[in-house]
Amino acid sequence: MAMLLSALATAQTTVRVTSTDGSLAAVVGVSGIASLQIDGKPLSVRGAKTALVGGSLNAPGRCATQTAATIAAVGAGAVVQQRFACAVPAGSVELLVTDSYTPDRGSVAIATKIATVSNATTPFSAAVSTGLTWAAGALGGDAKVWLPWTKGCVQNNGQKPGMCFGSIDHWEPALAPEPLPAAAEHFRYGAKGPARGGQAAPRDSFTLPVVSLLGGAADIGFSLVVDPSDPLLEVAMSNS
Repeated sequence: MAMLLSALATAQTTVRVTSTDGSLAAVVGVSGIASLQIDGKPLSVRGAKTALVGGSLNAPGRCATQTAATIAAVGAGAVVQQRFACAVPAGSVELLVTDSYTPDRGSVAIATKIATVSNATTPFSAAVSTGLTWAAGALGGDAKVWLPWTKGCVQNNGQKPGMCFGSIDHWEPALAPEPLPAAAEHFRYGAKGPARGGQAAPRDSFTLPVVSLLGGAADIGFSLVVDPSDPLLEVAMSNS
């Protein structure tokens, strides 16, 4: 893989990656996406770069960046790489995280590969984190967020709640987007669960790993989607 990249890659500071239908373009830098253009409209959005975090019960490895990130143009896409060092109970490991940004229909696909550089036999686990940030007002003053939340309880024949997944005891419209929250909110994939890992208890659970940001008057929006076929052992999402 390293030989292939050295033969085909061109080192740059930013790389423009455009969806196959031309509807979306992402400018990618060493910190991930630096900006978006959706149907010709510029949007100040940043992120979607993988980082390793840890320090929880399920992911005890504590990781920190070891080198500065690099970026290269590969074909019609971009590749961002960065090394992390993770301290784990059995010692330490060094990892190379590679994010590949490639054109897809109506989207830019991001594939992440995590390879062990040193101490490959040392057992460890570490959480994988990614996210998007956007400039204040980029989506307009009426921006909303939507995800496949469960929105409360399933009732038995209109009587007492039968099964509750959210923080309310009645059903609410699950397909309606909500205004962006004034304070950070936490959601968990597939189950609500208690507070843990220094975070507040999840407000609700969500059923598919996707979140959409919608700008009303700006007539623009985008979604961040995790491939459901990935082995998602534990997924949580926070927004603010």
